[in-house]
Amino acid sequence: ARLEVSKESFLPGTTSERRSVILSVLLALVLRFWGFPGIPYTHDEISGLLRVDHPSISAAIASGSWKVDAHPPGVHFFLLFWTQWFGFGDGAVKAPFIVASVLALLYLYRFAYAWAGGPVALITTALLATMQYTVMYGQIARPYAMGFLTTALLADGLTRYLATSGRRHLVAAAIAALLCALVHHFALLSAALMCAPRL
Repeated sequence: ARLEVSKESFLPGTTSERRSVILSVLLALVLRFWGFPGIPYTHDEISGLLRVDHPSISAAIASGSWKVDAHPPGVHFFLLFWTQWFGFGDGAVKAPFIVASVLALLYLYRFAYAWAGGPVALITTALLATMQYTVMYGQIARPYAMGFLTTALLADGLTRYLATSGRRHLVAAAIAALLCALVHHFALLSAALMCAPRL
């Protein structure tokens, strides 16, 4: 089957399809920001934040506290920098993860549209925008929202590369695959499964 990749706009589809996906994304934002900035931390988040509370980056690396986490160190080091810049307030810590989980929906829609068309892309996006599971994990400052974003970026980059053979899409996919490896084991596994048939 021939991939349909839009070159005119970021969001492919008819006007009504684009409006529908924008509504899904707006609903996703409302659901994920519900109760913000007072969304309580989970134990997993508190555990992760205790390991990034260092006076400097070198002190954090010297302590080796990121090694105790079973996940790859990407999100740990992101939080290390982020909390030094913006502090440890609930809202400050959770905001980038919420934004990542919503941004991932746009890339999900783009690659789903290319492979399966508008109706499937809209249903998939609407489901992941509103399901309690994805809403909750989109609010947690751990690797899950970032893993969703990096795998969606990889799928979109690979889709665009397959459709156009554009080198910049291949570079974008390679960067996304590297980020998958740094963020979560399952994101790395997803990246390997997506890239293996192309090797």
